[in-house]
Amino acid sequence: MYSTQTSADGVAFSGPVLETLRLLRAAAFHPMLLLQGTSDPSIKMAATKQAVQNAQDLGTKASFASYPGKDHYSVLTPGESGGAADDVIRWLKEHN
Repeated sequence: MYSTQTSADGVAFSGPVLETLRLLRAAAFHPMLLLQGTSDPSIKMAATKQAVQNAQDLGTKASFASYPGKDHYSVLTPGESGGAADDVIRWLKEHN
């Protein structure tokens, strides 16, 4: 079902690991926007920042913005309420 491939340094990959690597390489050509409220109890800010760094290290044009006082859901409220909705729409228009 899965093929096995060997990396340049001799490490063999197969199955889900190989599929994940394939998806990461494909994603590197598409821009990414990550947003997070500073009061998000679901996801640690450090994890989001690391995800952005990992994507950038793979060559992805990754952007990140944080929103003071917003949680996992309220982060998507309109900009007039301190949320990211307006920024998301602007980013989508710029990257379409």
